[in-house]
This record gives sequence, C-alpha cells and structure tokens, in this order.
Amino acid sequence: MLVALLIGGATHAAGPPIHVGHDLTGYNQGGTSLTADYSLRVENQGDLPLSEVTLSLVPLPPLFAERATVNLGYLAPHEKRDVFLQVVIPVRIDAARVSATPLFWAASYRDADGKVAEFAVTSKPGGAK
Repeated sequence: MLVALLIGGATHAAGPPIHVGHDLTGYNQGGTSLTADYSLRVENQGDLPLSEVTLSLVPLPPLFAERATVNLGYLAPHEKRDVFLQVVIPVRIDAARVSATPLFWAASYRDADGKVAEFAVTSKPGGAK
C-alpha cells in the first residue's frame, strides 16, 4: 500500500496538498520501550478546502511498530493546525535519534467535488519542507 501511495503521491502536479512537520516535545524512557510525544504542524497548502483529512503513521520497525491515526476533519484553504500525537516505541533509543527521525504518513482527504484522494507525505523534524 505504501508503494502505491508513494507512486500516487508523485502524481500531484505541485506535490501533496498537505504539508506536515513535527517536533519531539516529550520523551519518557521505560524499561524496554519509550513514549514519544510529538507536536505536528499540518497545513493545507492549496486554494481549496479539504474535508475528512486523515494522517496514518506508517509503521517502520523498530521505531514504530503500530499505526497511529490523526483525524483532522476539515482544513480550510491555507489553514495551519497544530495537533499532538503520542506513540510508544518498542525499543530503547536515545532522544536525539528519535527527534531527528522523519515520520512517514499515509494521508487521505475528500476534495470539494467529493473525490477521495490518497497520498504519502513525509514530515521532517522542525517542519522542514
């Protein structure tokens, strides 16, 4: 599915309509795992509204073993929104590595014509494009 999304995402003329950036805001090391808190900045880069916007974190072992989903709902044109996400990472890894790791998302939305679009988007630490 990810390969199909990556190929499909490449077909957007100007790239994906949504930009996602993130920062690690919390880090709690446990005995065999850790909990990471992320602040996500999501932006509708387009001139049209998007509804039913969903981001699903793509599991990439060993860092992310389970899918986490963020439902954003409606995003107005050029709207920016901050959301928070907490994930459990099933291995012990230092904060610097977790903080520097890009996050890969399977994303979808419904456009103004009611069509569902799916694509891949990568969020980079600090919101870099």
